[in-house]
Amino acid sequence: MQDMARKKNASLIIALSVPVVMVILVALAIYIPGMFYAPTYDFVYSTSDWNVYRLAVVREGKIVLEEPPYVDEKIPPSDPIIFRYDIETNTASEISLEEAEQLTLDGAQFSPDGYEITRGGNGGIFDIFGPNDSYNTWYIRGRSAGKRLNISNNNDYYYNFRFVGWILP
Repeated sequence: MQDMARKKNASLIIALSVPVVMVILVALAIYIPGMFYAPTYDFVYSTSDWNVYRLAVVREGKIVLEEPPYVDEKIPPSDPIIFRYDIETNTASEISLEEAEQLTLDGAQFSPDGYEITRGGNGGIFDIFGPNDSYNTWYIRGRSAGKRLNISNNNDYYYNFRFVGWILP
């Protein structure tokens, strides 16, 4: 009789522990990649108040302004506002074109340590269902982890944020 009670208790313990173990495994799958999240490269981006603005691009490791692909003679193109983003403090600060010209930049999509700037969603395990955040929210993501960026943007139009390049040492 005692053996029968033990078998019932063992079955009950196993049945209750399976969901608990699953919750723990899912939590580990979500949080472990974030523990190794450590991007090291700051970057430069630009914004503008207008649709038509000069584009800040990287040529031979330096920032240059290019004329927009189309120009309306009635509305001359404006210069972009340039920002330096500090990854360590998760903050952006406006810099002048002259300050930006002193930086050595890499205009590649991915930083030398494998991270990229993406729009909406944080690139985590649940992004298989599509982005889970606003189209105007930006993230740095890589190595199965992501972090929301505190992007300074002049207004909410999606075309105003423009990644320029990663700052090289």
